Amino acid sequence: MFHDAVDTLFSHQPDIDCIYGNVRRDCFRPLARKYQGGGFCLHELTISSERLHALAKLLLVAQFGPFNSLDIEEFPDLDKVTSCIVKAFHRNPDVGITWPMFDDAARGTPFLFTSLSQILSIFTGRLDSDYYLEDLVPQPVATFLTFPIIMQLCLIIRENIYWEGFRQLHRYYPETDPVEVPTIADNITSLDDAAVLLISGKIIHTCEEALFGAFIPIPSKDGYEIQEQHDHWPELFSCLLLELSPVHDVSWGNINRPGWSVTSDELCFGEKDNGAALVFQKGLKETTFTRNTEQKDPAYTATAWRGNGTTEIDVETIEIWSDLYSTEND
Repeated sequence: MFHDAVDTLFSHQPDIDCIYGNVRRDCFRPLARKYQGGGFCLHELTISSERLHALAKLLLVAQFGPFNSLDIEEFPDLDKVTSCIVKAFHRNPDVGITWPMFDDAARGTPFLFTSLSQILSIFTGRLDSDYYLEDLVPQPVATFLTFPIIMQLCLIIRENIYWEGFRQLHRYYPETDPVEVPTIADNITSLDDAAVLLISGKIIHTCEEALFGAFIPIPSKDGYEIQEQHDHWPELFSCLLLELSPVHDVSWGNINRPGWSVTSDELCFGEKDNGAALVFQKGLKETTFTRNTEQKDPAYTATAWRGNGTTEIDVETIEIWSDLYSTEND
């Protein structure tokens, strides 16, 4: 493509004495256009949602490496989880998935293609994973979190969690067992290790299943001010808001902004009228996720293509998970 031609021309220029320096890369653009001629541009190519679904499903299953004992038939929600991911890429039903769509959506799945190395390892003689499957698959009677959903989380925060130490700490049923807002907040801020807050329910106006949440790497500090992660580890992320279903989406947190605020009857991650916000209200029985793309220095950046809007969720279950590896090994 065009940039490949520019890179090729730039990298193959003759070496010139360092006093004068080489020709800058951008200077090769006119020659690259002439060389490219009337060929296809990358943004003109598309892939169908069906083909991406098959690829995404493969990459999802391979997130933790090849398991000799893994039977995907045991995970009936795998196709549904994959469909939620594909929806983030397939934004216009009248056309396929174009490169600009793919490139933008990939920012919400930063580790999607990491599992390619796991797949290729099958052909180099490595036939099993570094993980123990029984340590990764949650017990279904205790959580709505399934193995495919954990794989989906892994696409976002893969390097931020020690997955074999990922455990459920708290589970609430607001409809039948009311819980106070400060209780949820205290249970988060008291954690020493990274936390994942998840809510499961149904979207009030459409009855679609919904799964939203937040990733909180430093629970004791992120509420007052979202903390910056390690400069030399770009794969370690600060606070962020998650939508796992019905459409995969990530609202990235911005350092030095308040992660959340608490009143007697409301827990709010972000600001309701600025960027993205996840708001627990009405005794935690309802949650609202708002997006305002006309944002200015928001706590959480709303995804532009989703537009402005509000999603109201009838909450069924709230869970708090944490990486307990550090605690168990103190």
